[in-house]
Amino acid sequence: MKRWINILLNLFLALVVLIAFWL
Repeated sequence: MKRWINILLNLFLALVVLIAFWL
C-alpha cells in the first residue's frame, strides 16, 4: 500500500513539474 502511495506521489510531482515548465 505504501508503495502505491509513493508511486502516486511521484507521478503527481512529475505532473506538477511538467506543468510548471510548460507555463
